[in-house]
Amino acid sequence: MKNFGTLEYVLDKYSGTWTWKITGVRAIMMVSKLIPKLWYGDGPNEAIIPDDANSIKQIKWISEKYPLEILSKSIWQRKMSAKLIKKPRSTKTEKLSKATPGKQFQGKLLNFQKEGLDFLLKSSGNALLADEMGLGKTVQTLAYIASEKQALPVLVV
Repeated sequence: MKNFGTLEYVLDKYSGTWTWKITGVRAIMMVSKLIPKLWYGDGPNEAIIPDDANSIKQIKWISEKYPLEILSKSIWQRKMSAKLIKKPRSTKTEKLSKATPGKQFQGKLLNFQKEGLDFLLKSSGNALLADEMGLGKTVQTLAYIASEKQALPVLVV
């Protein structure tokens, strides 16, 4: 597969810090769109990128889409192994019960809507509530907002 540029770990002569240098027209175009903190090197086909976790993550993403010839392989591998993040394990699925909405909620919920409210409460608000049209998703969401103290801000579509 064709390389679109090079990646090298260098000491920046202006800032005096260790940085990543990317060369190659296509690689520079992608990097300049994704990493706003970069600055241009000695020419238009050379970009200097700060050595921080976010930049490394972006460079990794770019190198997966547009292969780069890595000139500083040992440093790159060390940085990559340090940045591996374990995926959170899924929590145990709990049985849903019929939750009672907070006192601010003035409406009445049907039994299946109370189970939907319980689902929202158990998911700490990080949930997508979806069902057939007209079954009360908005009402369940309003009941959740009334029940959860730290629920705001909220976007209901």
